[in-house]
Amino acid sequence: MEMLIKAAMQAGNELMENYFQKEFKIGQKSDGSVISDADFAAQKAIMRIMDDLKKSGVPIRSEEVKEDEAFRAFIQGSDRVFIVDPLDGSKEFTKGLDEFAISIAMVERGTPIQGVVYAPARDLMMYAEKGKGGVKIHDGIETVLRTSDQRDFSKMRLLVSSSELNMKAYPDFVRNLERLGYSVDSDQRVQALGSTTLKTAMIASGDGDYNFTFTAWDQKKGKMRITKEWDIAATYLLVREAGGMMTDCAGNDFVFGKQDPKNYLGIFTSNSAENHYGLLKHVTEGIDLEMIKKPR
Repeated sequence: MEMLIKAAMQAGNELMENYFQKEFKIGQKSDGSVISDADFAAQKAIMRIMDDLKKSGVPIRSEEVKEDEAFRAFIQGSDRVFIVDPLDGSKEFTKGLDEFAISIAMVERGTPIQGVVYAPARDLMMYAEKGKGGVKIHDGIETVLRTSDQRDFSKMRLLVSSSELNMKAYPDFVRNLERLGYSVDSDQRVQALGSTTLKTAMIASGDGDYNFTFTAWDQKKGKMRITKEWDIAATYLLVREAGGMMTDCAGNDFVFGKQDPKNYLGIFTSNSAENHYGLLKHVTEGIDLEMIKKPR
């Protein structure tokens, strides 16, 4: 755990140096998402700390490292794997917003057993170990990681991506929010944030009550919106150790370290393991999770 925290902090230092100087090159990945040289600087910082583990034969899956079929088979056949996202929220980072985070998880036999999330621009660190709970350190103050106790749906705080509130891009998502009683343009219960990692970590820390992201076709840009396991590997553990739960939008548990890292049925994160499935059913009622993946 100390090594994971150290790696996240080193990556955070690299990111903040670029963040304040605003000296970075911005590009675009094949899926249309933003990438900058700050992503690679953070990746290198993490790998310097984790180099000994790499030599030990434990595979490291990172968003910024290309994989071939042999490497994916290597991950699939390994009992342990590190899953890393050196910068989740690249678009927000390049805009000078504080909505980005670093995520590092140790996965054993498909389940995260250690996880760290660091949002350096917010001076926010969270980490957890399976069966041992979690810790939140904000502005130097350490507290126990705990989800909120809000169970009244009408008062629950929903964390979403700003892009999902665009009716032209994601009409099914917006219509579903309206069905649930939200005013998309002005509802104080809805908070839009960039990073999937940060949104779900905020559920763990009690700074939001639930979040959901559909795997859906962006009707405006003509591409699929789909998250990957490096977006959620660490926060999956943080949320569960804090008292909440994360599944896909069909209620299936996640298995990490698969050959294919995509989350085909989206993400649903809640502040209560006990009430998770009731909330999920209420929120996703009437949604065809396969239909919304298709252009129209």
